[in-house]
Amino acid sequence: MKPIVTAFVFFFIIQAQAQSSNASNAFSDSINIDANAKALAEIAMQNAQLSQAGEANVKAAEYNYKAQKTAWLDQFRASGNLNEFTLKRTLGGNTQDIPLGRAFWPRYNFGVGIPFGIFTNQPKQTKVQYYRYQAEMENVKTAKQSIGLQTMTLYYDYVRTQRLYELQEEAVQDARFAYEKTEEQFSKGQVTLESYTATSRRYNTERGTKVTLEHDLEVGKAQLEALLGMPLETALRQARSTQRPGSRR
Repeated sequence: MKPIVTAFVFFFIIQAQAQSSNASNAFSDSINIDANAKALAEIAMQNAQLSQAGEANVKAAEYNYKAQKTAWLDQFRASGNLNEFTLKRTLGGNTQDIPLGRAFWPRYNFGVGIPFGIFTNQPKQTKVQYYRYQAEMENVKTAKQSIGLQTMTLYYDYVRTQRLYELQEEAVQDARFAYEKTEEQFSKGQVTLESYTATSRRYNTERGTKVTLEHDLEVGKAQLEALLGMPLETALRQARSTQRPGSRR
């Protein structure tokens, strides 16, 4: 009796260790998936092709803001009168044929016009351009965050579909084995037509589900690569290289 009890205890210890190991592996996989998702999100957010338009708007708003800060200089004017008479005086030429009077003088004109509204409107216009500049920067920041979130969501969906596809492959193998076994038995008259038909229908259904999952897997991969700007395998290698050695799969 004692050896039997010991065997049962040993069996339960092994089962507990196996369950603990499975739970630990599942937790580790979850950590790795989260780390990969965040790293891929960072890669997508740095994808220049997705943010070119937003970055260009930010630059345009920045230049408008800087131009508006110095727009008050437009009120100053400088001009000069250059003609044959002023040039002769300047270059020391023959001045005898220059008519008397100041019809062509002074040679240089300086002036300034100060609208009354410049003291109130100029600061306001500058603030308008400043807030537009800030708004464009926030738009780019928000767009990048949205891209990051979209990338993480697509990666989680991709991993889920990948796992479902792996499980479905096993289901197809089981259904195929059952179908081939039933087909053999049906040829020997050991099973009914209804049983054979049901087994065949199940096998075809499992294969159809596999094709659907394979399609979803490829579509998810293509969507991820469009955001990442590179093949998914390359992005994952890059993502894992930035993680701590202890966190890699």
